[in-house]
Amino acid sequence: MAVIQKLRNSGLVVVVIIAALILFVLGDALSSSSRFGLGDNLQGVVAEINGNTIKTKDLEAKAQEKFNSFLERAQEGELDEIEEFKMAIEQAWSQAWSDIVKDQTINREIELSGVRITEEDIKDMLTGPNPLEELKADPSFQTDGQYDRKKVESILKRAGKDKKQAKGLEKFKNEIRDRQIVKRYFNYLAKCNHKPKSTLKYEYLASNGSVSGKIVSINYSTISDNSIKVTDSDLEKYLNKNREQFKNKEELRDIRYLVWKIIPSAEDSAYALKQAMGALTTMKQEGKPDTALVSNSIFFSRGSLPKKTPKEVSEVVWNMPVNAVAGPYYKDGSYSVYRKLAVNKDTQPSINVAHILIQVGEAPNKQKIADSVAALAKANELAAQIKGGADMGKLALDWSADKGSAQNGGSYGWVDKKTYDNYVAPYRDFALRARKGQVEVVKSQFGYHVMKALENPDSTQIKFEEQKFEIAAGKKTIDEVDKLSRKFRNLVVDGDAKSFQNAVDKMGLNVLVQKDIKTDVKNLPGIEDYSDVRDILSWLFDANRKRNDVSDRKAYNNIHVVMIVNSVKHIGYSELDDVREKIEPLVRIELKAEKIREKFEKAMATAKTIEELAQKTGGSLIPVEGVRINQTFLPQMNNEPKIVGALFGVALKKMSQPIDGYNGVAVAYIEKRDKIEVPKSVLTNTSLQISGDMANYFFTERSYALKASEIRDYRYKYSQGPLTDEEIYTQLTQTNNIKFELK
Repeated sequence: MAVIQKLRNSGLVVVVIIAALILFVLGDALSSSSRFGLGDNLQGVVAEINGNTIKTKDLEAKAQEKFNSFLERAQEGELDEIEEFKMAIEQAWSQAWSDIVKDQTINREIELSGVRITEEDIKDMLTGPNPLEELKADPSFQTDGQYDRKKVESILKRAGKDKKQAKGLEKFKNEIRDRQIVKRYFNYLAKCNHKPKSTLKYEYLASNGSVSGKIVSINYSTISDNSIKVTDSDLEKYLNKNREQFKNKEELRDIRYLVWKIIPSAEDSAYALKQAMGALTTMKQEGKPDTALVSNSIFFSRGSLPKKTPKEVSEVVWNMPVNAVAGPYYKDGSYSVYRKLAVNKDTQPSINVAHILIQVGEAPNKQKIADSVAALAKANELAAQIKGGADMGKLALDWSADKGSAQNGGSYGWVDKKTYDNYVAPYRDFALRARKGQVEVVKSQFGYHVMKALENPDSTQIKFEEQKFEIAAGKKTIDEVDKLSRKFRNLVVDGDAKSFQNAVDKMGLNVLVQKDIKTDVKNLPGIEDYSDVRDILSWLFDANRKRNDVSDRKAYNNIHVVMIVNSVKHIGYSELDDVREKIEPLVRIELKAEKIREKFEKAMATAKTIEELAQKTGGSLIPVEGVRINQTFLPQMNNEPKIVGALFGVALKKMSQPIDGYNGVAVAYIEKRDKIEVPKSVLTNTSLQISGDMANYFFTERSYALKASEIRDYRYKYSQGPLTDEEIYTQLTQTNNIKFELK
């Protein structure tokens, strides 16, 4: 709000951005990428996907395209909300990245498959005997609510003669082509994929076969962890046997770190308040503001105020005389003072009403509303309570089917015509005619609305000036944090993890731990500013980074950080030290299982029955009745798919060999197993059937494509969006690529 206000106050409003800010945000990084430790072969490279190099200019071009689409959609090309602008830039980068990953993974697979959508295919989808259902439902292609083939043909013919229409048509065709080629590709996969007979047989037996008998189980928890000594040799053996499970498809880092927050003190707050009070006094002494400020500012209605405008503007400033000043008001770490500059009348009022929507079914308070008669009765009852002084906000939480407004007393606040034109007519009509405090029940297609006018409809518009004074940490506050973080870093010896921990203990600090950090993280616990995170990632993923490296003291705007690297995990097979914490519990389980197996085997040499085995080993005797192979849960043992599977393979009425499970080791004695013949019809080699929304299948398959891909993401090395309102303001007012108009 403050930045856009600056533009307005200076007489400038962004009307058209003909070459948006997307390009500038990479400029500095591209000219100095060597400072991030990039080799010459990676200059200007933003990612490597499946061996293909993705240049920053490729990402940049796609982001520009996405951002331009946003500008086309923006009403009248005017950006009233700085947050909307910032969000659009962030989304442009995010969507551009998603498109590139999609192109390099699933789209590449589609390309290699040879599946195509030709121009003839598109024509057939539009005007053929069986046009696409989604197109038939488009009002643009209908006459009197029905698909009109001649109308579509006429549209296509006109587009061929008009360059602008032809461009739009080509974009429309490409969108159809992109969607349909995915569906065609996965239908192709469905026709080509077949279930083997072994799978069909398994599925039939899993659904129809069962076993009954007894199990003797000894849980791993019966052996204490302290009694099991795990050696490096044990760990290496386990890692070598299971190395594929611990293969890294991307660079990962583990760190321990400390964060000192720079929190403004009471003294800093008092200083900001003093500045605001001084500004208030100055504004009062000025009497009238600069006429240029008044003429170049913009009128706001109550419903068009930017979302983050403090409530004091609509509650206090709104009702003040012109040229009056008010404040300071505190919000979100700042004090603001305001001057009312001018008043005007809008042709359409803003409205502010609350409602409770009563629908047939279960209300939020779990009470049932049987039918529309009961709904109307409840609505009338609530209206009477509200007229009698009942708390409408509480009633909304209990009864309203509109959860969005119920959290705010039933209201969406002040809204202008652009918003309430989308409301259902009975709701809108009440809001426009009702006076403050009026309560009525109105009916719409959504149910019965218990409505209350919170304010009279208001056609007033105002111009106002805001001066904001942020509560920022002063030199004394910063110096105190600087002293602490510097003291800690001086106690730590580079490459010495023990000295890091000793310094933590000596100063009584709380250490944060973060494992498996990827290059695409946007924030870390205690570190929310992405510019800070980017700098940390650049240090962490430096090509020369190694275990136990300690960072310099990183002094950012609001925090100081010191880190030590616990693990550097490169793409490929993991080293033991990288996965020691993960595999040590697994190896300990294996060693416990070995001890339990030895105990079982010794007892089985003399035990004649499963009951005797339980007695000799002290194990739990568990009866199993009608267990199916797709039932992985066993009584007293929880999830044990391996043991369940073994029940279907051991000999009848003989004790099995000890079976290692997730929670313990078991010996099974199966007394009965269903004899099931698999019908020949079941073994018919049919193709996989894909039903429902193909998009769901697409995203499922795409996730597999991503998992199978090798993606090296270097985006953190480059700035991908303006970080502050001030940066945006500076760029808007200085770049030659922005067109401005006086308002």
